[in-house]
Amino acid sequence: MPAPIRRVVRKQDCKYYVERGLEMLGYKVNPFFQEKLDKNECVVVYTKVDFKVETTGSYYGDVYISVIYNCDNNNELPYSIIEIYENITRYLEESGAPWCTSFRFLKPIIKNFADTSSVELQAVYSMEIAWVH
Repeated sequence: MPAPIRRVVRKQDCKYYVERGLEMLGYKVNPFFQEKLDKNECVVVYTKVDFKVETTGSYYGDVYISVIYNCDNNNELPYSIIEIYENITRYLEESGAPWCTSFRFLKPIIKNFADTSSVELQAVYSMEIAWVH
């Protein structure tokens, strides 16, 4: 008899704890893109899910998220990135969230405008879905 079908519901995953950590840093966190981001406002979104079959019994996947915010003082730009990298990585590892030990930030994307810089901090974590027990 085949295994029963079950609905998958989002748990308190890495993205959840990234959002909570940013709130603890004083950011207002939005789960969708904004036309304009105010000071201390950011967006955290899933940007890509990449799965591959490694064996006949499981999938291995990489889940990508992005933290997007504006920095209105270019002199503070690297320090705002360091603050997020350091605090969020530590908070996430201490959270015990599923797959948190594989979480890592990737190279930031910075777009400079006349009076602000748009910063996108890309991150990835790896997961496994096993269906053979």
